[in-house]
Amino acid sequence: MRVAGLTLGADFIAWLAQTFALVRKEILALVKDPANRTILFAPALMQALLFGYGATYDLTHVPYAVVDQSRSAASTELLARLDGTGVFRREAALASNAQIGDLIDSGKVLLAISIPSDFEHRLTVGDTAPIQIILDGRNSSTAGAAAGQIGAIVADYGRSLGGRPDRRDRCRLWPLVGRQPADHRRAAGLV
Repeated sequence: MRVAGLTLGADFIAWLAQTFALVRKEILALVKDPANRTILFAPALMQALLFGYGATYDLTHVPYAVVDQSRSAASTELLARLDGTGVFRREAALASNAQIGDLIDSGKVLLAISIPSDFEHRLTVGDTAPIQIILDGRNSSTAGAAAGQIGAIVADYGRSLGGRPDRRDRCRLWPLVGRQPADHRRAAGLV
């Protein structure tokens, strides 16, 4: 049998040996010269040091807005748990969802939480009580980390109420491709 002009036996093994010899020769030539060693290893070392200290995904300060249409003891307790983390700081208490878009677009808040008016009633009757979390996706890693922490806080709150541990989050995305900021607010039902 022949592959690319070589027999799958001695010819192939000879070709493989020549290729490895050539690769070895080139690597030795690169490493022999001190300037080449610097060019090869300095950027990787600098990147490891800088990103090791600079790129962190720990949340330290997450400003948020809340639309609490329930204004109940249950919603107050949930928001108190969120505020009690020391990470989330409430920047605004809004009257309607229509105000959320401007705060997120301006960068004053990273996320907004909308609690419906029947929140406590649904919890009381043992039903699921959905809340809406609207994230600023321009910094997706921070938004994702914040969403994860909020999910953990909400799950812990649900467990404290004797809720089901098998909660199911639904995530919906409205991309901004070819849209203006007002368009994405309208698509998300915020206007």
